[in-house]
Amino acid sequence: MTTGSLSAAGRLLYVSQPAISRVLASAESRLGYSLFERAKGRLYPTREARHLFAEVDSLYQGIHRVNDLAVGLADDRNRVLRVMSSPTFSEHIIPKAFQGFLKSRPYVRLKYLPLTLDNMIPHMLMGHADVAISMLSPSQHPDLVVKDLVVDRVVCVVPRSNPLARLASVAPVDLQNQCLISYAPDTPFGSILNGFLHVDGIRRAVDIEVRSSVTACRLVQNGLGVALVDPYCITADLLEDVVALPLSQQILLSTHLIHSIHESQSNLVASFLKALRRVIETEVQRPAVLSASRCPSQA
Repeated sequence: MTTGSLSAAGRLLYVSQPAISRVLASAESRLGYSLFERAKGRLYPTREARHLFAEVDSLYQGIHRVNDLAVGLADDRNRVLRVMSSPTFSEHIIPKAFQGFLKSRPYVRLKYLPLTLDNMIPHMLMGHADVAISMLSPSQHPDLVVKDLVVDRVVCVVPRSNPLARLASVAPVDLQNQCLISYAPDTPFGSILNGFLHVDGIRRAVDIEVRSSVTACRLVQNGLGVALVDPYCITADLLEDVVALPLSQQILLSTHLIHSIHESQSNLVASFLKALRRVIETEVQRPAVLSASRCPSQA
């Protein structure tokens, strides 16, 4: 139908003319009617053939669209990676992870939203993100998958000029005469710290409340006090002005990977997570972990 002759059809399909003739004869035999009339060495489609061709052609175009889509899914120029994270990762960790990710996937477009956990969950449930990285674990939801990504420890950040900077670790009693910068006690991160700040009859209140570990570190850098923070905001540049110390009683922090149960992990997300893990392993400036003899209790 497309080429107008058996020989041209053979060339299009990379087969011989006799092979085309045999296939056509077999089709007409099975159908019980002719598809082409032969006149003066040429083939002319019958009415039945024209009706069949209209249907077959629409299917053929659909196959082309499927092929184009399949190829396009492997082409980074047509792909978007949508990421959400807790704000604490937005200043240093996520930008570095994106930098490493784009080295191997330079044509992928990125959409990034730093959000608190309560705002993350609706976005994830509505399919607005491929993956979320959260300092806090959401309550169990049948449509979400939550996995541990990494476990770290709360640290105390102090100015280098502060006497606490000479300590091997920081205990609650060491904070009594310090301006304490941290999260409010009614926040999720603040509630994690309550067990450390309220021990042995000591009830240590936060003097400067913040919503971000990055903000807390900047306040410490400007000499306003000491801060209890996660380690993900601590960079090599920051350590020129401050010291990050372990706590006498370790407080563990789990970072969580969240995605929809209806979405399997794509190779794009896997590439991003590989870059993210590399940044967390190599870029985060962690103080040395205390030995068991110097860390009598753990939380």
